[in-house]
Amino acid sequence: MGLNDSFDNVRNQILVMDPLPSINKVYAMVMRVEKQRQVHINFGESVESSVLLAKSAGQSANTYNRFCTYCNTPGHLVETCFKKNGYPK
Repeated sequence: MGLNDSFDNVRNQILVMDPLPSINKVYAMVMRVEKQRQVHINFGESVESSVLLAKSAGQSANTYNRFCTYCNTPGHLVETCFKKNGYPK
């Protein structure tokens, strides 16, 4: 119950488990969620930096003409699709 409100989903998942998991398993679950959030934050910053770099290089106009046929998303091509080729590390 000592988790802050941002971990409500994890707390609820843990409390509905029957039987309740060990403290080590609970800790691992919370750490996994926290790591995923950190990766998401870092990835978001990387994407924002890439967009700013592309705009400053004058390439932003070209992204409007690009459309990925793999994920059906405008702004990039299949060759650079993260969903197909993997996300940067």
